Amino acid sequence: MRKRFTFASLIALGGLGALCHSSLAVESSPARAPSSIDNAYALAAEPDGTLVVAGVSGNRREGRRRMAVARYTARGRPDPSFGLGGKALTSFGSATNSEARAVAVQADGKVVLAGSLEPDHGRVGFAVARYTKRGRLDPSFGQGGKVVTRFGAGSSVSDAERLAIQRDGKIVALGRWFRSATNGPRFIALARYTPRGRLDPSFGNGGKVVTSFGQGSGVGGGALMIRADRKLVVAGEYSGPGDSFAVALARYKVDGTLDPSFGTHGRVVSKLGGYIGGASSAVLQGDGKIVIDATDQSHSYLARYTVDGKLDTSFGAGGKAVASKRVLLQLALQRDGKLIVGGSVVAGHGRAFALGRYSEDGGIDPSFGNGGKVFTDFGSPAVANALAVQANGKIVVAGSRRFNDFAVARYVSSGRLDDSFGNGGKVTTDFSSVWARR
Repeated sequence: MRKRFTFASLIALGGLGALCHSSLAVESSPARAPSSIDNAYALAAEPDGTLVVAGVSGNRREGRRRMAVARYTARGRPDPSFGLGGKALTSFGSATNSEARAVAVQADGKVVLAGSLEPDHGRVGFAVARYTKRGRLDPSFGQGGKVVTRFGAGSSVSDAERLAIQRDGKIVALGRWFRSATNGPRFIALARYTPRGRLDPSFGNGGKVVTSFGQGSGVGGGALMIRADRKLVVAGEYSGPGDSFAVALARYKVDGTLDPSFGTHGRVVSKLGGYIGGASSAVLQGDGKIVIDATDQSHSYLARYTVDGKLDTSFGAGGKAVASKRVLLQLALQRDGKLIVGGSVVAGHGRAFALGRYSEDGGIDPSFGNGGKVFTDFGSPAVANALAVQANGKIVVAGSRRFNDFAVARYVSSGRLDDSFGNGGKVTTDFSSVWARR
């Protein structure tokens, strides 16, 4: 399960910013602590090598947080043609907090973010924003470039965590819906939007789908994939009676109904053993098989499922492979079928980025890094939240450094930091200047 950090915890952890920043930063850092607390949660790689990184920026003085997005050139420099010096913040109202958990880039170069909106005196809902190639909110989308979607009524809560764009330009957001903000079951929530930002009436119930895995259970989505036949595959976590945890999978037809040819009436609950939680990320292989990553208290695991939702016994041991003794949280697929797993580990004086590479059958690839592993220190605690493989095979990881700055690292295919990117393969970005010029 992915760990979340509240704004209060970011403030506490961000207090470390009073210490000197590492000289590894590409952008100059002020001598005093930055006024913003920035954390990247999502990453998209464009065909030309440009990178878009999205997350949240919090303002210490105002106690507010906003959707944050940055675009970098293929050389790892802030793209001056995007937003304000390569960065943009988006507010959904002066009395609200918002953050981005997912990002995707359309074929026309427009950038879409999805996350959550939390009014001071209201309820949480899906928040979606679209930007032009210049980093401005797109007036042709929703209302002034933004869309807010509620699931249910009363005290119910929903938030978006994943995003995908169909070939026809329709946008699908995946998240969770809680019937009550204080207690009650948790459901998979999906919303599909037209290219103009309207809920798509041909999908589910007025553009929305809510999926339960049975009475007394809770389920949430951690990964969203679109198959070649336009069916949607969701991988996530299941919790049942007696604190039992498992991987949850669901497949949907184009109209949003569950696909009965997958698992049991469109759903799969897969208990991998012990206290292994659900899938935090997943990829679709070229043959349609699904690979997920899952964790327990001390290990990360990979598991593969057949097209119809059964554990693939040709992978690892009975469909499961131990990926690491450390907890890794993101998964990406190379063109050659090898699997990249990324996340964070405790190393030295703090946390560091971590990568591992595995063969198609689940075995570790010793040709990658040092015995299949790579660890990257940013000179201060760094947490990795997003992973992508670029069209040229280079590997990108994004997250935060000290919870003060976006942190991005790029590697060549062998696992070595890419010297042509940023400063020795690393980039950090602070949003304080954008807050100051609102």
